[in-house]
Amino acid sequence: MKRLLLFLLFFLSLLHGEEITNYHVRIDVAQSGKLRIAEQITYDFGQTPRHGIYRDIPHTVKTDFLPKDIGLHDFEISMDGHEVPWEKSYLSTDAGDTIRLKIGDPNRTLTGTHTYLIRYRVKKGVLPHDDRHDAIRWNAVGTGWRVPISHIIVNLFLPPSLSKNNVRTATYTGRYGTTGTTATTVWMSSHHLQFSVPKLAPHEGLTVEVIYPAGTLAQSGLENVTTSFSDYAAGLLQWPALGAFLLYLYNFYRRHAAPHRNRSVAPMYTPPRGLDVLQSGLILDNVADTTDFPAAVLELAQKGYLDIFRKEQLTTFQKTNKSTGDLSEDEGYLLEHILFPNDNIFVLTPDNPSIAETIREGFTTINKMLYNWSVKAGYMKENPEKLRKTFLLKSLLFGIPLIALSIITSITTLGTATTLTLAMISIFVIAGLFIILTSQGLFRKIFGAVFAALPLFTVGEAFLPELGWKGLLFTPLPVISLGVLFVLLTYRHLGPLTPKGTHTYLHLKGLEEFIKRVKEDEIRRRLEEDPLYLDKLLPYALLFGLNKHWLSFYHTLGLTPAWYYGDMEDFDNLYHDLHSVSTPVSTDTGGMSGGGSFTGGGGGGGGGGSW
Repeated sequence: MKRLLLFLLFFLSLLHGEEITNYHVRIDVAQSGKLRIAEQITYDFGQTPRHGIYRDIPHTVKTDFLPKDIGLHDFEISMDGHEVPWEKSYLSTDAGDTIRLKIGDPNRTLTGTHTYLIRYRVKKGVLPHDDRHDAIRWNAVGTGWRVPISHIIVNLFLPPSLSKNNVRTATYTGRYGTTGTTATTVWMSSHHLQFSVPKLAPHEGLTVEVIYPAGTLAQSGLENVTTSFSDYAAGLLQWPALGAFLLYLYNFYRRHAAPHRNRSVAPMYTPPRGLDVLQSGLILDNVADTTDFPAAVLELAQKGYLDIFRKEQLTTFQKTNKSTGDLSEDEGYLLEHILFPNDNIFVLTPDNPSIAETIREGFTTINKMLYNWSVKAGYMKENPEKLRKTFLLKSLLFGIPLIALSIITSITTLGTATTLTLAMISIFVIAGLFIILTSQGLFRKIFGAVFAALPLFTVGEAFLPELGWKGLLFTPLPVISLGVLFVLLTYRHLGPLTPKGTHTYLHLKGLEEFIKRVKEDEIRRRLEEDPLYLDKLLPYALLFGLNKHWLSFYHTLGLTPAWYYGDMEDFDNLYHDLHSVSTPVSTDTGGMSGGGSFTGGGGGGGGGGSW
């Protein structure tokens, strides 16, 4: 029986949770508008050993759209009338940028009831009320406390210029945003107000407000919440830095990108002599990649190195006996090492990860061949691959300080939580932009646009109501997104052409213009001069993305390439299979304080708990 009684007592002690049995606050208002705060908190830990308490106090108030620091300083802390170890840190919470006071000895635990006295000063204690009035609006008990609080008493002392005769008072109790009250207000003297509340539940607070004619105190509430020029300058410092970064990109582009791309072109009717379609693709857009694979395969077929058999959506390539001595290095590698490394048959299997990986790895080698060829053959001044690596390294060296500056300035003005959230959102936006700029197909571009737009929708829903469009300028989102966007755009155009390369580029653009606009009567005339004219230009039609237009002439004229064995009506599907086989298969299946007259709508507040 004795053991059972001891067990019940132990169990009841566990049920006794933590609470604050007394919460007394003293607020002294100076004529300067500065405040002196003293919080006496009697905390009952119960029987659970704890080290002490932590006290979170927001140190910003809401302005027109940027938070401003109210200047909490000169902290003094004691426990049970004696010195106690404590440390101060900064964090961002739902209540805004917050100072955390962690009070207690990590090497010692406490139980039972202990009284903490926390003193500090506030540089900017005045907030606006309306056009003609200012207010001392202070969250005497913040809504961040996780324990019940009893016997709340707030004593507020006014300077000589303010008294019972020229001020109005208000109180707000409850959860954040509440406009009702259960507090009692008593004038102890003409300059001494006392507010009291018998009990507050967890996450309920008390805000006290004294309203008086503007200009009575030295501080102006409007000035305290208005963003100054220096605030703007500090918060927008990242934009001049972005301008400098864009200037670096522009200068790099001018020195290392081809300035010929805006020149007018004349129609051309044949491909450039001495070039294969992969070499032409490199000169055309400075990139040799797997998107050129279909055009390169059909060119090998057109030149007589392979035949294509297609029946019931099954496509087979068969290597011919033609000597490969006349092939360029890149064409030879495609034929011998990618398509026919072991035998003379290649079965085209769309959406096959193994084949896609083989093609992708093979094009890594082909890229190196083409980049080296472009310089040796006199088409490019610099190796594009090496140039891009240099560009990315320099951009990284210049870009990291820009990103760091944008994050630091944003944290300073908007807080850590908002900044880091928007920085993470910018990563998704950048990924979407990357997909848009590097994808060839319309579907992929649409997917990239959606991928970038969805997080921006989140920004609109979660941050625009609080920050507004102007406030976004102070965040890292636009700076990081614009910086990366222009890096990608510059990267794609790197590779300065020589005069020979420029002439070839203009030739290719002229050929593209011809293929895009040519009519049937012109094709008939060309076929009379060269019966293989359609076949010779087919790889270039694929290279330019004009395959449907060019294939329409085969259908209209009732022609079939000599190297193709199958239904010509199904030829367009062959192109899509060629494209898909070289494409990797996817394996994916309360706001800040200071906002207005309501609970939590003043300076200070916050909350705390035990640790």
